[in-house]
Amino acid sequence: MSIVESINKLWWHDGHLNEDQRDFLIKLLENHRPKHCIEVGFATGRSTITTLLAAKPEILVSIDIDLDYMGARSHAEDLLKKFNNLTIIEGDSSVIINHEFFNKYFSKGIDFAFIDGTHTYLGALSDIEKIYTQMKSGGIIVIDDYLSGPPNGCSIPDVDNAVYDFAASKKLKIDKWYCSGKGFAIIKT
Repeated sequence: MSIVESINKLWWHDGHLNEDQRDFLIKLLENHRPKHCIEVGFATGRSTITTLLAAKPEILVSIDIDLDYMGARSHAEDLLKKFNNLTIIEGDSSVIINHEFFNKYFSKGIDFAFIDGTHTYLGALSDIEKIYTQMKSGGIIVIDDYLSGPPNGCSIPDVDNAVYDFAASKKLKIDKWYCSGKGFAIIKT
């Protein structure tokens, strides 16, 4: 069975991450093979499944403010039963992500981060800043909804501006991926 077929067996019927994004992430994750992964924004678990099956990490911690979003709580519970390397935490990432959180889950640092949580400027910036401090050399941060718009995405200037400002403050290069209105910012550490 191919990786796409394996992912599709667990693909939630509704969600914002589409097949083009999934396919990009599969290639990125298969090439990078991160072992310590974090995700902000479980939503319906599409990026979670993609990360688990493409990277096969030692640990993936997913944080979401509301697991009932799009009716996916039962899906989150099913995934927790299926994957012993998955931890899902419900709550506000701006509160959850702190020194104690990193000590508990990422004492060895983070290899891969997928950020798709709050879409406010301050929320997105907070997630990026906090996670960046724990990234290993050679790590990758992917920020969803970057430079997105029609036909398949929606423009979220607060996310765009948070990425711009963070990258400028650290003098970082931002790689971009874009397909049919869906965009990612990619920051390599």
